[in-house]
Amino acid sequence: MLAALFKIPSDDLPDDYNRFLYMGQGNMIRAYRERLGLGKKALAELLQVDPNSLRVWEAEKKRISRKSWEKYFKDRIFTG
Repeated sequence: MLAALFKIPSDDLPDDYNRFLYMGQGNMIRAYRERLGLGKKALAELLQVDPNSLRVWEAEKKRISRKSWEKYFKDRIFTG
C-alpha cells in the first residue's frame, strides 16, 4: 500500500538485507559462488566461515542473520 501511495515499485521499499532474503538468500549465495567459480568448501574458506553455515544458508534451511549478511555478503552481492 505504501508503494502505491508513493507511486514507487514495491521492491524499492525493503533495505538491502531484506531484499537479499526476499530474492532468495540461497539463490543469491549460489549465484555469487558460481560467478567466482568456487565450490561450497572453497567459498567457506575464502569467507572464513564454517562450511556447515554456508551449506544451510545456501540450502535455505536457516536464515542468515543480518550481522552475518553484513559481515560476509553485504558488499559482495548486489541486491539493489
